Amino acid sequence: MLLKAGLQAIEQGAQSQYDTSFLNLDIDQQKQYLQHISESAAKPNEIWNEIPQEALFKKLLNLTVESYCSHPRVWSEIGYAGPAYPRGYIRTQLGQLDPWEAQPKR
Repeated sequence: MLLKAGLQAIEQGAQSQYDTSFLNLDIDQQKQYLQHISESAAKPNEIWNEIPQEALFKKLLNLTVESYCSHPRVWSEIGYAGPAYPRGYIRTQLGQLDPWEAQPKR
């Protein structure tokens, strides 16, 4: 419920303030509007009266990070070797890495 209402409010707020869809705003305007939501200061008030802005922002941020980090192309960038299946882990002692895991920078 929060996400659906929040996304509708973001779109309505952008329409009200900028006369265009949130998706059509330039990146700086989008960032600014999301910053206002994170501070519970998004306008117009009548759109945001029933929606907890800070909670909405935290939920959107958590979903964004979760989605980003779950993509296999990102795993090696963040030092995650991927799931153990189907091959399983070979080295199970603390500090040991399997051959396919990213090596620490030296």
